[in-house]
Amino acid sequence: MQEKARANDTTAVANIQHEVEARLKQERASFVAEVNRQHEIEMKEVRRQVSEEVRRQVHEEKQALQREVDGLREEKSHQQIQLNYKQRAIDTQRSEAEVRQREMERLREEKEEAEQRVKEMEQLLRNAEVASDEAERNLEEREELLNIPQQDIQLSDQELGTGSVGVVCVGYWRGCSVAVKTLHEELAKEHYQ
Repeated sequence: MQEKARANDTTAVANIQHEVEARLKQERASFVAEVNRQHEIEMKEVRRQVSEEVRRQVHEEKQALQREVDGLREEKSHQQIQLNYKQRAIDTQRSEAEVRQREMERLREEKEEAEQRVKEMEQLLRNAEVASDEAERNLEEREELLNIPQQDIQLSDQELGTGSVGVVCVGYWRGCSVAVKTLHEELAKEHYQ
């Protein structure tokens, strides 16, 4: 009986052991399933958080890049404005340089014309000086002719005409017949006083 009881106990222990193992197996499977389910939930949450974090970071990077792009566009716009300003300044300077160049060419032409006029005037002046010298010589010669000493002239009694100033008679000078005007006595006195 004892053996039987022992055998029964051994069977009972084996059954209990078997039941315990089956329960353990079932609990382990249940635990593993729960752990797997919890793990899956946690993984979903982690994936969601990572996905949100990635979206947030991408959004922030996108905003940062957009700000950078906007800054670069603004800088480009500013540089374009400066470039346009500088180009206008260059165009203005170029136009002013062209105006100054035309003005210089005009002044050069005027200078050449003025120099030519000066040369012409100098030539006219030289010609006038020559003419003046010649006229002065002619005048001196005429004065000599007009200031003929009275003793060089021979008067005749032949009268050519009488006027309010004097009498014109025929005379001879150096063998030539000439007209000689003699002032009336009263005028001669006034003239030679």
